[in-house]
This record gives sequence, C-alpha cells and structure tokens, in this order.
Amino acid sequence: MSYPLIGLTTYADKDEKRGYPTFSIYQSYVEAIIQAGGAPVLIPLGLPAEARSSLFQRLDGILFPGGGDISLDYFQGEQHPKIGNVNKRRDELELELVRAAVEESKPFFGICRGFQVVNVALGGTLYTHLPDQRPGAIDHDQSAPPRERLAHPVKVEAGSKLASILQETTLTVNS
Repeated sequence: MSYPLIGLTTYADKDEKRGYPTFSIYQSYVEAIIQAGGAPVLIPLGLPAEARSSLFQRLDGILFPGGGDISLDYFQGEQHPKIGNVNKRRDELELELVRAAVEESKPFFGICRGFQVVNVALGGTLYTHLPDQRPGAIDHDQSAPPRERLAHPVKVEAGSKLASILQETTLTVNS
C-alpha cells in the first residue's frame, strides 16, 4: 500500500527546558494526516530554494496549519495591537507553497491561519482583529483547548473535491 506524502509546514519555536531553537507543529495535525491514511512530511523553515522545490515535487498534498498572524507586509490590513506571533520566514514559505500548489494543481488544505495564508496568497485581504473591525461578527476565538466548540456553519462548493470527500456542502466548524 502506498501512502500519500502530505507536507506539513512548521513554525519556529524554542525548547522549553534549554531555550534551543526548534521547529514545531501540533501533534494533532500529524495524527490527523496519519488517521486519514497519509504520511506526514514536516517542512522546516529555511530550506534552500532547490531543496524546497525538490520536496514540493514529491508531495501529494500540503496542509497549512494554524498558528500566529500573517505579516501586514503581505496584505492590506490594518495595524492592531493584538497582532502577534508573526514569523515572516513562515509567511514567505507558506505563501510560496500555496502559489506553487495552485499553479501545479496540487491538493492543499488550510486550517485557521493556513486558510488565511491561502486567502492572502491568492490576493485576498484580512481583518486583523475581527471583534474591533467588524462588530457583531461571529466569535472565532478558539484560544482555549480543546477547541471543540462549534462556532458557525460553512458552505463547501458543490461539486468540489472537498464536497465529494465530505459528502455534504454545509458543515459546522469550530473556526
């Protein structure tokens, strides 16, 4: 049996005990790929262009996970004091990978920040802090684990690959 290789971008972090730099990703993302029948391949920041290209060609799909905010350098957003955990190296890598995936019709999926990266990579913009910039908007805050509160429905485009996988076009998400 062949397992599809699913790229999973990482973020820069520090080892709690000694403070050494690390690349990290939540274990739940890795486990979800395994449970879905894939083989997760972690994509570290800082890969040289040739290595990124070589790895990208081998991947069957890419998952863009959640995390910090995207730098305002990449979209027309408003500065806000709650913007945090910006990592321009991660932004650059993920924006490049989204564009390459679109160009080569490689499957990809964005979760939370990852969905925002997809939006920005394809020319969209973002509210940098919904509660202040769009009063009355749905509460998207899921900062406290286990992130199981279902916040609102989303529509999946009928006839899309995702709709065929889910076998439905409306579902409720934790946002």
